[in-house]
Amino acid sequence: MIVKDEAEHLPGCLACIEPVVDEMVIVDTGSSDDTVAIGRQYGANIHHFPWISDFAAARNESIRHANGRYILWLDADDRIEPEDIEKIAILKNGFPSDATEAYALQIICRNSLGEDVVYYQLRIFPHIEGIGFEGAVHEELTPSLHDRGIRIIKKDIAIIHTGYSDLDVLNKKMKRNFRILLKKEAEYGLSTEDHARLAQNYFGMREYDLCIERLLMARTRGGPSARFYKKSYVTLADCYLQLGQGEAAVALLKQALLEYPDSWYMHYLMGATHVLIGNSAQALPHLETAIRAPRMIEDFPVLSNIEARILYYLGRCYEDSALLDDAKNTYEKSLAIAPHDFDTLRAYGFAAARLGMIDQAMEAFRKAKARAPRLDRGTWLALADIYGFLGDMTAATNLYQEILEENSSDIDALRGMDKITMKVKLHENS
Repeated sequence: MIVKDEAEHLPGCLACIEPVVDEMVIVDTGSSDDTVAIGRQYGANIHHFPWISDFAAARNESIRHANGRYILWLDADDRIEPEDIEKIAILKNGFPSDATEAYALQIICRNSLGEDVVYYQLRIFPHIEGIGFEGAVHEELTPSLHDRGIRIIKKDIAIIHTGYSDLDVLNKKMKRNFRILLKKEAEYGLSTEDHARLAQNYFGMREYDLCIERLLMARTRGGPSARFYKKSYVTLADCYLQLGQGEAAVALLKQALLEYPDSWYMHYLMGATHVLIGNSAQALPHLETAIRAPRMIEDFPVLSNIEARILYYLGRCYEDSALLDDAKNTYEKSLAIAPHDFDTLRAYGFAAARLGMIDQAMEAFRKAKARAPRLDRGTWLALADIYGFLGDMTAATNLYQEILEENSSDIDALRGMDKITMKVKLHENS
């Protein structure tokens, strides 16, 4: 491990991993809190390394002090459940004597909403000469393993990474990585992989034009064999959509499907993109393929509720084709997997309302409102209309007022308020 000021997180990590490892090596890069003392309390071997704005250099220093035949690397905010500790113990007992294998474990990143993003990352590797990390940020072991012909095997062992649960912390990490990469570019220039890393940073900062520029540069230099190449299709398509360039996203994903025709995830992306730009008829076959195709967990992050997202977009296709019963049923299947998804709750509410299922629509809209990241005009209006229809004038009025606080000239909210006023007056006069 490499650490700095991790007194809050370190005990939880060391407590879970201590039973299964033979030694714990911690390289501290300049802590001012109790990190070092905590590491010693758990019996870790503590070493110090001055921070030089290079994560690979620090991690390689930790490797230098390790004595084991195989190494597992962790971050202080990683957590491993007991059942996965047992799996690590079993794997450890079966390590090949010739050190020809390394192991990618399942990384579960949990955000502030409790949503999981899942991908595989190389975490266990043989301790032999020449194996080390590359990259000042988003450091990687894979290149040195490939150079030595070491086979990488995916294992169904999960590490929960909690470092993305706090948005403020995440933003600080992105800004830190951004400074490191720009400093490196000014002093030494960037490698092809570094341009891709910088592109991901621009994406996280919502600088989509700059992300596209850097990523296209990296793709040109690295070609289809580059480790980031497949993931770059995902990032570029998202950038184009964020910039309102849907047709560019479609053109890009057509190329992706030529290169990865069996990728269920690329079919999902193409289907979702077509729905988002209003081409539901073209989306349908891709989404149906995504549902049927065999599942291979990708090396890049994928939402753990991806199956629910596929069903959501499929429901959108049915709804656009006026197949309301099919849409409603598909949304219900999606909600069975991800019951709190805002998009699906909202879509189900509208489908139920169009089918005359007022109670179900109201319940869906109420749940959607509770999950909305911000005021969503359509949801608020729909729920207000239902309250008005059912005679709950106070609840309807409150919703219209919330909309008018955002936009005092919103014509639909003003009309809704007028209807409420007229109904109240009629009731008083009757």
